[in-house]
Amino acid sequence: MSKPYLFLAFAAFAVFACSDDKDPTHQDHCKTPKTKECLVGNWRLNEIRDQFDANRDCSWSGSLTLESNGDYSFAGDYNTGGTWNLNGDRIEINCIVGDCNSEIPSEPPEFAVKNNGDILEVTPPSNGNAYFSGCHLRNSQSKLTEVFRWQGN
Repeated sequence: MSKPYLFLAFAAFAVFACSDDKDPTHQDHCKTPKTKECLVGNWRLNEIRDQFDANRDCSWSGSLTLESNGDYSFAGDYNTGGTWNLNGDRIEINCIVGDCNSEIPSEPPEFAVKNNGDILEVTPPSNGNAYFSGCHLRNSQSKLTEVFRWQGN
């Protein structure tokens, strides 16, 4: 092989080898959705679902930020902040600032990440109020699911 062809072959190899060195995207992290890396970022509250479609008194606005260092904040009608951790199918929340005592249920909620990481659903494990937004139930036999849409890092 002559020197020009050897150089071209090496240059082509270097370009293709370097093209795979990019940082993983949010969708890459969410190929395994129950990971901390998939949850880190900003999520906008998109909807609050009641399992029985009962009347509810809710604020439908808010933003949830889950940081890689384990801090979280929710900004809406109820503002809370503290720490979070992933434990299997549950997000463990330690509320430190804001409307902590009455708004956040004591049991960690279950969560689901759907649609390649575009949707995060947070549901209390037993009947009760929404976890982050402070939405209250009128029917104590129901439970509310907060549906968040991915907004980025």
